[in-house]
Amino acid sequence: MPSVSRPLLLLLTLFVLLIAPAAVADDDAWSLSAGIFDIGNFRETGQGGLAYRFATRDVWGMDLRPFVGVEVNSYGGFWGYGGLRYEIGLGQRWHLVPNFAISLYDQGNDEGKDLGGVLEFRSAVDLEVSVGRAGRIGLSLSHLSNAGIYDFNPGTESLSLTYSFGR
Repeated sequence: MPSVSRPLLLLLTLFVLLIAPAAVADDDAWSLSAGIFDIGNFRETGQGGLAYRFATRDVWGMDLRPFVGVEVNSYGGFWGYGGLRYEIGLGQRWHLVPNFAISLYDQGNDEGKDLGGVLEFRSAVDLEVSVGRAGRIGLSLSHLSNAGIYDFNPGTESLSLTYSFGR
């Protein structure tokens, strides 16, 4: 698999996460996640992540929320991403949130999953419920793949529990 140097990928992701709070708005939020990488496969492993959700903005006439994040798994796999979320209210407390991001991926050690290349796309749908004044708990189902831009495209799914705070 072609790869980007791991230190460069780590540095780029940390840079994005560190500059994100510089543009803090009242509606910005942090999100923590923990779950299972490669669900339904014999290579299932734990994963965790951190994301920064910027305030909602009008993009192409839609209220979209930009976000950046990083996720890691137990095999040392690592991916940083940035994209857009669209929140659909389901009553006063519930939210359905489809989202899409462009990712840079490193499979980690030899046990890690080869996704065919460094450039990957992350699509997800989150179901979240508001808790307290500024938090949400959610369940996220995501898919990470290269959309066929490389010859090899196995893709993978993840299921995570999320907690966001700071809105």
